[in-house]
Amino acid sequence: MLLIRHAEAVISESQSPSSWRLSTAGVRDAEELGKRLRSRFAQDLDGVVASAERKAIETATALAGCAPMVDERLGEVSKPWYHDPAEHRDDTVRYLRGRVLDGWEHQSEVLARFGAAVDGGGTRPNVIATHGTVMSLWLARQLPAFDPVAFWLDLRFPDAHVLTSAGASGDAPTLTRV
Repeated sequence: MLLIRHAEAVISESQSPSSWRLSTAGVRDAEELGKRLRSRFAQDLDGVVASAERKAIETATALAGCAPMVDERLGEVSKPWYHDPAEHRDDTVRYLRGRVLDGWEHQSEVLARFGAAVDGGGTRPNVIATHGTVMSLWLARQLPAFDPVAFWLDLRFPDAHVLTSAGASGDAPTLTRV
């Protein structure tokens, strides 16, 4: 499975983050990532599923060259607006370490909805275009010894990681940036 963090968006305090569009650089970067992924994974880019947020849909479209399927359960963690990026970063770190924060969607609710989107139909999607915090939180439940804070702090716009399933021989799942 390919997990994609959306490309750079145009941030507007007057709009909900779910309606932010990609910046010009974000579109270019998503298209370039799509070229790299298609050359490496070809047919595995069929069946892209994206969060219902505009920036994820636009990223998925640029990656795959066509409109993705949309699943709102893949959306970012619901949280209050932060005017101060440092305060947002600090609260996100606390959240990923398990602290329950006022105004933030509870971690158990996030994990339930995201997990249902990924595993609910019985067949996992090949490619998921989503968001950094929700992806970091979910991966912490999938991978032993995974540090969601370090992962989140290292994420790029856009970013792509391959998650392999546990092997029949009992091998642990792995995560690799591509």
